[in-house]
Amino acid sequence: MKQKRQEFKWWTSTLMTASLTMFSAAAGVTAYANASNGHVGRPDSAIYVSAVQSTGVSTSADSSFDGSVAQPENIAVAAADIASSAPPDATDIASQAQIISLQVTGTPDQVFAQQETKYLPVGNSMSEPGKWARFLRQGGREITFSLGGLRNVSSMSLSFEQNSKSGIYWPTSMEVQVSIDGLTWYVLNDNDLDATVQGDVKTFTLTPSSPVQASLIKIVFPVRVWVFAGQLHIWSVNQTGVHPAQVGTPLVPRNSSSSTGLLTSTRLNGARHILLVYTGDHGQLGKWSAQDFLPMLEYIDPNGRAESQMFDTMLFLPYSNAGGTATGWSKYLDDLFGPDGEFAHLNAAAEQAGRQVFSARTVNVIFTIPYPDSSQRNFGAVSDGGPKLNFSVADVGDEQSLQNRKTAIRWYYDEFMTRWKEAGYPHLRLIGVYWYKETDPSSDVPLIQYVRELASKDNLLLLWIPAYGTSISDWQSMGFDGVILQSNYYETTNATLQRVENAVQTAEQNGLGLEIELDGGVFTNTDLATRYRSELQSFASVLPPSSDAVLVFYAASKVLLQAYESPNTAQRSIYDETGSWLMAH
Repeated sequence: MKQKRQEFKWWTSTLMTASLTMFSAAAGVTAYANASNGHVGRPDSAIYVSAVQSTGVSTSADSSFDGSVAQPENIAVAAADIASSAPPDATDIASQAQIISLQVTGTPDQVFAQQETKYLPVGNSMSEPGKWARFLRQGGREITFSLGGLRNVSSMSLSFEQNSKSGIYWPTSMEVQVSIDGLTWYVLNDNDLDATVQGDVKTFTLTPSSPVQASLIKIVFPVRVWVFAGQLHIWSVNQTGVHPAQVGTPLVPRNSSSSTGLLTSTRLNGARHILLVYTGDHGQLGKWSAQDFLPMLEYIDPNGRAESQMFDTMLFLPYSNAGGTATGWSKYLDDLFGPDGEFAHLNAAAEQAGRQVFSARTVNVIFTIPYPDSSQRNFGAVSDGGPKLNFSVADVGDEQSLQNRKTAIRWYYDEFMTRWKEAGYPHLRLIGVYWYKETDPSSDVPLIQYVRELASKDNLLLLWIPAYGTSISDWQSMGFDGVILQSNYYETTNATLQRVENAVQTAEQNGLGLEIELDGGVFTNTDLATRYRSELQSFASVLPPSSDAVLVFYAASKVLLQAYESPNTAQRSIYDETGSWLMAH
């Protein structure tokens, strides 16, 4: 997730002051969740994180955060429900169960591991009342418990706490495996798995059709941002249990070396090198002319000669403060369209570039659906005389909130497509739609699939660019056609180049593209300039040759353009080295 620095210094100074009063007991996880939220309006969120870091306040889960976000009464109610559902002759042996193995299911990351290390469970701590073990990203977790001998397990449960404002989410699923000897494992039937919710606590309870013999239990669950887990219960009975084979399925070992390959341009409607273009606010930083676009479409050497194509695709997105109302969304559309709009300027630049370096005078375009936040109570009306839409779940309930959000999306999508078709840009090709929110998308799957339904009717693809460490293995079932993974190496200053290698490995295993990042810090901070060059070199060393991989560049607001125009040789070199890198990849 993007932490972009010093793009707008006036905002930075404001936030440096404000940030001192923004942290409560949950400050650590909250700040880290924000810092890891990718580029949702990234130039803005970058300043936020930079400001926080400048104050000396930790952006990690610090010692002041005790994890007591869940309401005690919810834990008590959940525990009472579990106890009441246990067989009368059952004994809870969870306090005797010892953790003998804790593994990540995704790609390990040293930064995330450091953040969570002092909150990891040990021994029998997951059964302690009111205590939460905490896990941060890295795909998911496998926790293996020794039961201290062969037991007859009739039921087991594990609870999870949620506080989305602090980046803490329930896992979407939980798998339970059992073994007698530690060699052969069986996955218990998920039809026997039940989930109950009490306030902010969700409890998964698995009750096999018959008590099952086991000396080891393994619990597996995904981790999208933070997962808080605890209140473990394992019920054992005297009745002799059945062999695991009778109530479970033999575990097929996961092949960690399997790979589907990187996302290629042929799978993304021809898009290969994509630049994120922020518009609609912040004066000239958010307004692109044809001459601004031209050196982004073609690499122009220091002598003014156009040498080759640079970016073939522009992904347009609003700043995070573009407004979560119908008025704000309309204003953003007005910025894109019209004689002086972004698309008109890009179309003119594409025509000029086509005469110089392109074999075809066409540039790909991806547009963004602004995010309809479920806390918005007054989005406004989308038609003359129409009702004002309220997205707030607290006000209108889940079903009506979803319907109102769909109405807003449909209005925006239809308005965009109408204007696009009327404009008829001859040198632009619309190829896709971008899902704006980069945080955990599990609660938005109905919306994501609705957007995909709209887009597919116009032969457009739905694209998502999640932050590094986000659980992405199920991206296709959520409804996305293509996913680009942020590496977040550049702005995570305590991350090593292993982060880049891990990002490429994750992308290869899941069929993703990759994102490379820089911001205005490359002009003022030699360490960041060096870090950007190291990022390019590392990607070059680990990307498969001739991979045709889809590569996205986050360059804040016009950073590459500023480098191109700079009379300073060191600053200009940022543009030249980026152009050379793109020509080679």
